Amino acid sequence: PEGEPAVWIIVLNPGDPEKELPTWAHAVTGGGPAVLLAPRGVGQARWTRKNPPNTVERSLALLGQTADGGRVYDTLVAARRIKRVLGAKTVKLAGRGPAGVIAAYAAAYEPEVAEVVAVDPPPSHAPTREGAAIGPASLNALRGLDVPDAFGLLAPRRVTLIGADKAAFRRTAEIYERAGASGALDIR
Repeated sequence: PEGEPAVWIIVLNPGDPEKELPTWAHAVTGGGPAVLLAPRGVGQARWTRKNPPNTVERSLALLGQTADGGRVYDTLVAARRIKRVLGAKTVKLAGRGPAGVIAAYAAAYEPEVAEVVAVDPPPSHAPTREGAAIGPASLNALRGLDVPDAFGLLAPRRVTLIGADKAAFRRTAEIYERAGASGALDIR
């Protein structure tokens, strides 16, 4: 129906509580409908992160995969299902830290996602300095692009980066400008 609110999918990180909407997500959803997504390795489906053995995450590399790559897949499947099963007219994704980048990658694969909001997004897949936040583990991602480029892939769709380092995401702004979609990007 016309005027139907968008359904937000809130992508959770390992360690995030899965029973209630995170505090940061209240402002993002504006009180609209939201679904919490606990992708593989998160919530009740979590696996041990004790190192060693850290068995699941370490074995995925032997298969040419990463846990975060699986989380991207889980997120895009959730977006498709919510659109089809719930009949949602508009689906939007949001995540904090690495989950925000996972949401961006999922949206790059799923054109039905109307908007992505990333709170405190890491500026790179590679550590920029000791102790700095890094993006999700993705095999060979740095061969072709980095986190700012991944958000740029979403142009002309709406992207909001909250708590982002403006200098680090200058490349995203350049991509949006070249696509003629500067107004669809909000970096705060």
